[in-house]
Amino acid sequence: MILGHFVCSLLLVTVVHCGSLVDKILEDMEFVAVNIGKIREDRDVASVFELADVAVRDLHRTYGIDIYDDDDIFVLHKELVQFHSLEKEKQDEIISGTPSNFKAISRLLKELRKIEKKELAKLKDDDKEMMKDQELFINYAIRGKPLAMIVRNNLGSTVYMKMTPEERKKVTAEKSDRLMKLWTGDEQVMLEEYAKNLGIDPEAFARGEIDMNGNKIEKNEL
Repeated sequence: MILGHFVCSLLLVTVVHCGSLVDKILEDMEFVAVNIGKIREDRDVASVFELADVAVRDLHRTYGIDIYDDDDIFVLHKELVQFHSLEKEKQDEIISGTPSNFKAISRLLKELRKIEKKELAKLKDDDKEMMKDQELFINYAIRGKPLAMIVRNNLGSTVYMKMTPEERKKVTAEKSDRLMKLWTGDEQVMLEEYAKNLGIDPEAFARGEIDMNGNKIEKNEL
């Protein structure tokens, strides 16, 4: 479903275009369409969990967008997982502005529309119409670009490319399970991720062997 919706968009896009944003979108679409067969051994390249995680990280890094609730910092991650699990028609309805229960995604779309307006102003009329008619900017931001990033990462990983289909499925399942635990407040996983973000050994930190600066903690001998 994820792959099909993205690649179908590529087939519908006119090849006559101009403008850095359009160029980048089409470049990523073509890259995925050409290279997807090199790494895909089953239905999808990545789980919806990984796609949502990469999307949220990139939205923050590229546009400075942070969508969260005071009592749930992972609300957008979880809504994107549900969103990507919907049928294409339902996804399109939500993107077009049809009211839904996805409150975090609704807030995200409002932020993306503001950015889209600025980006469209830089394009020629033909490219502008193509972007608007096919909702390319929104689709690219929440699905197309993250998928292209995952494909590039997998292609660049010698370890991943040498894996059997069964091993890849296992890795994908483990990533999904870990992300689900992180987003639902698993203390052990949250502690490990915290340590990883600090650049220290998460296992040693969890065992109390090092502090948050990576310094060894001396144990008092009795």
